[in-house]
Amino acid sequence: MSHEHCTWDYLFDKANFAELQNGLYMTELVSTVLSIIASLMVLLTNLRFDLSYRNLIYFTMTTGLRRVIYYLISGSIESCNYVGWWNTFISVYEVECLTHVCIERYVVAKYINNGWSIIKWHYPMYQGLCVLFACLYSFPPLFGIGNYSLDFTCDTCAFNMELPDSSMKYAIVVIFLLRSVKSTSFMIVMLYWTRKLEIVNTRSVKMAEQAPFTQCHCNYRCKSDVLVTTSVVTRVGGIY
Repeated sequence: MSHEHCTWDYLFDKANFAELQNGLYMTELVSTVLSIIASLMVLLTNLRFDLSYRNLIYFTMTTGLRRVIYYLISGSIESCNYVGWWNTFISVYEVECLTHVCIERYVVAKYINNGWSIIKWHYPMYQGLCVLFACLYSFPPLFGIGNYSLDFTCDTCAFNMELPDSSMKYAIVVIFLLRSVKSTSFMIVMLYWTRKLEIVNTRSVKMAEQAPFTQCHCNYRCKSDVLVTTSVVTRVGGIY
């Protein structure tokens, strides 16, 4: 990214920058290798037919794809406009996939354990949400809301979080809060909703189990009352 000005040059000298970049390359290499291994472990086994593992595959494949492609194109692009959009879109999609994998593993386990039927659009909904949020967070700079610039590594383009003096700063703050808080809050809401659904269904099952006993108990009481009434009437009739 030689033609893009980096405002963070003063943080490190050349030796520190080289050490930082080498560390990032090693981290990305290990992450890519682990992503490939995890993807192959699912694709080469019967797990590939399990829909609940598809979001995991999307996450691992996106992790490796983002690092490989960005490494190939980062040195030949003169502006952060395209590279920043690509990196932001894929990185947000990656985080969203991981978020939904965490939610899905819990929710699906609850559904399976409780014998609930999963709605047909359950799995497409997750991917639709991942793409939706990735677009919401990556496209605004292309329409003049914020911009992309080099981060502190001076080698990676990211969403510029420096607030301008105009009213556009409020939109940037909203985007920052959504990217920071949305994932955690969404997970909490989904866990709360699943727990609430489980409590409601548990109560329904208990009521259904108690219904035959209540009905039998009522029938027994009714029959007993009839027998007692008949016995009293018979005795009274015998006296008179």
